[in-house]
Amino acid sequence: MGTAGYYVKMNNGNKETMEKIRLFFLEGCEAEEYWQNNRDMNEGKQVSFWMPFKKQFPTVSKYLKFINLLDKDCNNDLAGNLDFGSYQDIQDNFQLKDNGEIWYYAEVWHFADWNVLIKFLEHEYGVTNARWISDEYIEPFDLL
Repeated sequence: MGTAGYYVKMNNGNKETMEKIRLFFLEGCEAEEYWQNNRDMNEGKQVSFWMPFKKQFPTVSKYLKFINLLDKDCNNDLAGNLDFGSYQDIQDNFQLKDNGEIWYYAEVWHFADWNVLIKFLEHEYGVTNARWISDEYIEPFDLL
C-alpha cells in the first residue's frame, strides 16, 4: 500500500478550532482502525458494522453522513475517506500560524480523497479556504 505526504491549510482558525479538528482527526484514526478490522462485515452484516461505529465515532459518523457514506457500504466505499494520518501525525503535525492559518501534514494512503474532508471541515468548524495537496501530485524540482 503506497503512501504520500498530504498537506492541508485552512484560514480563519484559532487554538480552539484547531483542537476540535485535531480531536476529530484522532477519532477518525480510531474509526479507520475499526473499519480496517471489520470491513468484511459488508455482506449482509452492515447493521453489525454501523451500530457500534456510530456510537464509538459520533463526529466521524457526522462526517460520513455529510458525504453520504453513512449506513452504506462498509468495505471499499470508505477507502480514502477515513485516512487522516497516524496518531503521531495528528499529535505532532498541527500548527496554528499568527495569521490564523491552520497547517497540518500527514502520511496517508496515496489515493485518499481530502476534497470531501476539507468541505466538512469548512462546514463543521467554520474554517475557510481549506485546501490540500499531496506530494504525489507535485514535482519538488519545479518549485526550485
